[in-house]
Order: sequence, then structure tokens, then C-alpha cells
Amino acid sequence: PHLSWRLAEFFSALEFGFYPVVALPFTPLLAALAWVSVAVGNLIAAVTMGYYLWRVRPGLRHALLEQLMGHEAPETTKPRGE
Repeated sequence: PHLSWRLAEFFSALEFGFYPVVALPFTPLLAALAWVSVAVGNLIAAVTMGYYLWRVRPGLRHALLEQLMGHEAPETTKPRGE
């Protein structure tokens, strides 16, 4: 399967797995948390981590662009140390 599909599956599993894990031992806490707050917080965290990895790891960026484009991606920046 395509890399972007795997990333979407992983993100969905984390998002939808959070509530059942919290619901078992922390039912009162779950009542206080609105699911929208948790989803927005997780989305902000995921975007922030993705941005960080995009900036810090040029090799990862290149590999991801190759996967998404389906062919060799052009070099956008030189990796650090070259």
C-alpha cells in the first residue's frame, strides 16, 4: 500500500485508540474532556511533529516526495554536511 495511506491509518489508529484507553481507568476524566479538544490537540501535535521532521530530515523529505510522486523526486536541498 501507498505510504500516505499507511500514515493515514496510523494517525487514525492513534486518534481513535486514545479514547478507549483513557475510558477504562479514567472515566471521570473522559467526561471532563471534550472529544473535540482532544482531536484538535492531537492534530496540532501531529502537524507540528510533521513540520519538524520535514525541516530537520531532508532525506526523509526526499523519500516521502518520491513515494507521493511515484518516481524520483528532484533534489530540493542538499543534506546537511555536504
